[in-house]
Amino acid sequence: MDIFNNAYTISILFFLVTSFIFKGFFSAAGKDMREHIKEKTKSLKRVSMEVPNDFRASIYPVSNCTWIHESNIKNKEKKKWKYYPHPKTKGKCYRALVKGNLVEKEYFMVTPEAKKVP
Repeated sequence: MDIFNNAYTISILFFLVTSFIFKGFFSAAGKDMREHIKEKTKSLKRVSMEVPNDFRASIYPVSNCTWIHESNIKNKEKKKWKYYPHPKTKGKCYRALVKGNLVEKEYFMVTPEAKKVP
């Protein structure tokens, strides 16, 4: 009988310890997964929208906003520039430039140190 009591006690302890360890692990993993899914669904809603050529900033000071050619976007992203949010979709604002047969885009971006206008 002692062998069975010891085995039973050990198995209960083992179960409780592993449950405690894995509960923390899976809880953290689940939270990370929820955050990841939440960000992905938000970005799907944020559709890039074309704006008129005379579009003006109203959320950030005009002095902190400028049009950046699509070929220079990666450089500005590395320097922590943000996309100016479209007033309706909160997606990226861009304007289309026609140069001969080509259509190029410029994105309206905000400097890293910009603060929202109160």
